[in-house]
Amino acid sequence: MFTKFFKLAASLALTSAVAHAVTVDFNAVAASIGASYTSGAVTFVPTAGSDLTTGVGPNGTRGLLGSDGEPYYTIRANIAGGTSSVSVDLGDFDQDADTIFLEIFSAANVSLGYTSQLLATSFSGMVTLNLSASNIAYAVFGSIAPSAGGSSVYADNFTYGAASTPDAGSTLALFAAGLGLVGVAARSRKSVR
Repeated sequence: MFTKFFKLAASLALTSAVAHAVTVDFNAVAASIGASYTSGAVTFVPTAGSDLTTGVGPNGTRGLLGSDGEPYYTIRANIAGGTSSVSVDLGDFDQDADTIFLEIFSAANVSLGYTSQLLATSFSGMVTLNLSASNIAYAVFGSIAPSAGGSSVYADNFTYGAASTPDAGSTLALFAAGLGLVGVAARSRKSVR
């Protein structure tokens, strides 16, 4: 009987802190951002050059670009506290072929994963790339050759897994419930004897 109550209390405590996905879109962001843009736990910076900018992308919403003019640069997303999953929508209008990519790194600058996809010259739209690994500190994304003008693709809907921290009230409630279950178990063991 005590074992059942203990397992129940442990499962309640473990489910109180779960991860949830956070999506950063750029719809409310001004056209000219500057050297960086922070939303929640993520700070976006161009990997070279000086500024970030936004423009209406092929999905009809504002997308992030790694410069305010050619050449365009890839974008780095620094994730405070780290994460275990990242995804981003990347796309372009049908003006040139692009190899879009997403690469994730640890805090020690070790690559944890890489994915890419070639977009044909005739492609107009967005494609979602995603990667998962333990201890992701930052992601780099954009496009590489044969892209004309550098990383000339739009980025939107950057999504990462953020850990939820339970509030103090729910933690205390779970602790009290666990103590109550232990008390009930001890009382029922006593009455059985």
